Amino acid sequence: QAAGAPSGPQGRFCGKADGMNMEMDFADAARVGISAKPFTSSPTSCPEEAFELDASSGKIKIVKSECWTRLWRKVGVDLFGVSLFYDPAGYLGKPGVQLKVNAVSTYLSKEMC
Repeated sequence: QAAGAPSGPQGRFCGKADGMNMEMDFADAARVGISAKPFTSSPTSCPEEAFELDASSGKIKIVKSECWTRLWRKVGVDLFGVSLFYDPAGYLGKPGVQLKVNAVSTYLSKEMC
């Protein structure tokens, strides 16, 4: 990795995940805006959520967010089954955010925005 290169997600990542269209907009190394439009209920927007990135595993943790919890509750998913991972070359060789919901895994990418 080149000096000064971003080590975590930056900008917008979009995709379809567990019955919804999702967009995550990483403002900086600690804040992400999340927008989700479930196919069967009203949209949810979480404009500035705190997150932590584990640089060694790529795991992204949304920190103590009532909005993030509410978003998944709305589609009947227990938050314990939801995990996020940043992979700098995971989506067709380009940066992607992997979203795992229980046993189902999908990628959010810049190209899908």
